[in-house]
Order: sequence, then structure tokens, then C-alpha cells
Amino acid sequence: YMYGDEQEANRYFERWRKLYGSEFRHRKKIEEKWVMSDLAMNQVKNETRMMQFNTMNFIDAMLYRAFLDGMAQGELDVFNKFFNIAKQLHDEHQETKGREYNPDADRGRLELMPWKLVVPYTYAEILKNRVPGRRIPLNVRARIWRMTHYGLRRMVYDIIAPAIYAEAEQLGRNPSLVLPEPPDMDVYRQQQRGRRDQFEGRRKPQTVKQQ
Repeated sequence: YMYGDEQEANRYFERWRKLYGSEFRHRKKIEEKWVMSDLAMNQVKNETRMMQFNTMNFIDAMLYRAFLDGMAQGELDVFNKFFNIAKQLHDEHQETKGREYNPDADRGRLELMPWKLVVPYTYAEILKNRVPGRRIPLNVRARIWRMTHYGLRRMVYDIIAPAIYAEAEQLGRNPSLVLPEPPDMDVYRQQQRGRRDQFEGRRKPQTVKQQ
């Protein structure tokens, strides 16, 4: 279910119901009105919080579904559903740093990437066709690109453009139509260089004269 095969997930769910009936963990009843998404999201989300690696896998899976099953299909409600599930788990993990499961662990080691970096990273992986178990046609990725906000596009364009352009040329497509450069990229690049220079300046040790 997490990676989009709802038919297979429901097949296993029905087998599970036949084998074990309608009793669930902690003797909670599975009501008929529950759908597979409710069962999966409430149960799997809670269990994945036990390990940082599992948590990040779950977040990635939800973002994959947000972009592929939501944005690519023009289904904003589907996009929001999975995007919000991912954001909620990320926020919960960052708030606790996983310490309810390992109170002695170093807080910094248990932190995930900031949300503002998680989304661009996973978005770039989708556009580079690196989703586990799924092959995403170039035209679907181009559709996702066109439907994405300029701000997110600018963050990943220089990272993904070489690979996408090479793939488009190999398929006989016009790269600039498949992955058009976002507006104001020159301004964005200049801003990024300024932030990088400022950061590097803070890292450099001061000379006696500067002090």
C-alpha cells in the first residue's frame, strides 16, 4: 500500500481478515467502514516511529504517493492527504527525537533532515526515476514538474537537469520542453552563492587583524 499497489494490499488485507477475524491489536474492532488506508496509516505510522530508518522510509513512501498518485493525476486532495501524513510523522519524530524508545540516545543523531530539505530530496529522486519498485515514464515526470510550485523547482533544477536532459535526448524529446528551466533561476543561483559565501565566511578563522 505504501508504494501504491492498493489492489495487492487489499488482497492481503482480506486474507488477513479471513485468517484472524475482525479482532485487531489491543482488542480494537476493525469496523467495516475502515478502508485500507486508515488501517495502514494508523498502524504502520506508529510502528515505524520506533526506528529512524523506518521513519524516513515511511515518509518517503508517503511523498512518493503524494506526487505520483496525487499531483501526477491532478488529484489535489490525494496529494494533500499523503503529504500531510508524511509531514505529521516528520514533526512528531523531530519533536521527540525518538527518545521515547531510546532515552539515552544522542538527540542530534536521532534527528531527521529538516522538512524543507526532505521534500526537495524526495522530489528530486522521483524526477530522476529512483522510486523503489516503480518505473515512472518521462512524460509523467514532466507532468509533475509542470504542476509543481516554482520555489521547489528552483531548488532541484540544477541537480536533476543533466540526467533528465540526457534521458530526453536519448528518447528523441526536446529537453527544454520536458524540463523547462524555472523562472528567475539566475536570481536564485546568485542568492544561493551569496548564502554559501556567507556561511563559508563564518566558518573561516579570523586573523588577528580581523579580530
